[in-house]
Amino acid sequence: MLSETKMRIYLCAAQTLNFTDASKKLFMTPQAVSKTVRELETELETQLFLRSTGKQLELTAEGIALMDCFSNFLNEYDGIKKRLSASSRQHYEIRMGVPPYEISSAYTNALSKTRQLNAQRNITVQIKMYDQLFYMLSNGMLDVVQEYLPRSELYLQKKYPNLEKEIKTIKLLNLQERLLVSSANPKATDRATYLDFKEEPLICQSSAGEAPRETIAKAKAAAKKNGLTPSDFIIKNDRDSIYSAVELGQGVTIAARSVSLAVRTGSIKWYPLNNQLTFCFFYRKSLDKTSQNWLKIFAENLQEELLLYEK
Repeated sequence: MLSETKMRIYLCAAQTLNFTDASKKLFMTPQAVSKTVRELETELETQLFLRSTGKQLELTAEGIALMDCFSNFLNEYDGIKKRLSASSRQHYEIRMGVPPYEISSAYTNALSKTRQLNAQRNITVQIKMYDQLFYMLSNGMLDVVQEYLPRSELYLQKKYPNLEKEIKTIKLLNLQERLLVSSANPKATDRATYLDFKEEPLICQSSAGEAPRETIAKAKAAAKKNGLTPSDFIIKNDRDSIYSAVELGQGVTIAARSVSLAVRTGSIKWYPLNNQLTFCFFYRKSLDKTSQNWLKIFAENLQEELLLYEK
């Protein structure tokens, strides 16, 4: 049965002409993309792609016609959906996306403060990794994303150059990047600096649909920027796994903020690096003025709570 999901998967596959590239954009596996395309071909009783032994695909004449049809339909559908969504939500709700490693008592306290000011307005939160957050922002599924500059700015330039022109930022806090180290490491003394750990294995996080070589390439760039020369790179799927690995002494990791609970219990120490990041809200310029003002109030509350949290 034809669905919006199938149309979007086919359209992405048709535009990239590569199931692996499409899967990364859609946060799916290449096998799932291929299966969806085959189901669509069976439903329509026509071949949409010419497949060779290599990974590159070629659209048939029917495939090109279907791509144009789906593209026109989805563009019109998305426009109608956004207008209806904006109309129903205006003055009532802001949809915000936050990476899991940023959820803390500072965040929940700021949300509580802001909601108390007006019971009719609300900020709903979705927790996703940053690449998924910007995908959702670009497709109108979120109004605001919370992330860092310059990292997110570079990501937008590469992945969503058109979206970058539609985005405004609210700067919350400047944060120095830190190297997190197990307190059990013999070199983790009060007199140590991050350079004492520059050759330790670097623990890094993979994003959804990202190949290991891509994760390691990003980790190498981050290490080089901070003057680190790791002996190895260890990939983990989430921040909790990373912090656990650091506590167990498997390696070190780079973070914009300390892991407060682990630091306060003494299982992790942190050492300042030379690089600084700016904690920001990224939101669409098209967000209505009332929502923008409400977002600024939340930003002020969050900024106040973050300063207390960092202390």
